[in-house]
Amino acid sequence: MIYKSLIIGGDGFIGKNLRHALETENRIVYATTRKTNTNDIYFDLSISDIKNVKFPVVDTVFICAGLTGFKKCQDNIGLAQKVNSEAPAKLAEHFSQQGAHVIYLSTSAVFDCNHSKIRSDFCKSPKSVYGKTKSEGEDLILKVGEKTTVLRLTKVVHENLSIFRKWNNYLKKQKNIQAFVDLYFCPITIEEVINSLTIIAEKQFSGVYQVSGESDISYYDAAIELAHTIKANPMLVRPCKAIENGVAENNILRHTSLDTSSLPCEFNFKAPNPINVLRKIYKKLI
Repeated sequence: MIYKSLIIGGDGFIGKNLRHALETENRIVYATTRKTNTNDIYFDLSISDIKNVKFPVVDTVFICAGLTGFKKCQDNIGLAQKVNSEAPAKLAEHFSQQGAHVIYLSTSAVFDCNHSKIRSDFCKSPKSVYGKTKSEGEDLILKVGEKTTVLRLTKVVHENLSIFRKWNNYLKKQKNIQAFVDLYFCPITIEEVINSLTIIAEKQFSGVYQVSGESDISYYDAAIELAHTIKANPMLVRPCKAIENGVAENNILRHTSLDTSSLPCEFNFKAPNPINVLRKIYKKLI
């Protein structure tokens, strides 16, 4: 049962939505922020010393913050190491000593992504710095104790994603856009993420769990679907290759979908079709 919880990264998209969901259920929720003009707890994974922060005593800690951009991580390896691995592990140790359940958000990028629907127990072999630091974070978190959980996610999409807004703006003005044919993602909605997090916390599930869409879709096909949804000319979408446009080869993943068959029945989860997910999001842009 979630009585009191702490969200590390309350300003992020997942953190904000999780907080809203918990507060709607009249739960006591604390959250960290990197802003200085709020009543939330100031905490920066990259620089803050846990010993100098007055954290509340809680029963559940959700570690939602992290350095998530593939290029950001590649350009800032030391920062990625600290934010995605070292600091979360210290948090887990701190709160585990108080008996709290620690839930750490991770990614399908901990695998090599050479094939689809990867099982949770498949050997990890990340290609990117992002994937490597999250994989290390997983290992450190799980070593802390029994009351630790890793939740791997594929790409969480929403209508305010910068790439969707840019595409939408250009297409409505009948301007050409470029989209990668060799870069793929596996979309899921925030509702699926929040539902999974609350179930894990409520049921005190520990170990590794995976929430994923049914299959991957290329950014090019995703852009074509947007054009159809907003009734723009799909010919405005021009195919291009990520590998020819400055994206590092180790950051180009062909398969990011995860196997979800081992999820407990309490999740009541069915991997969503990528087109259905995108249509749901795109309709908000019309």
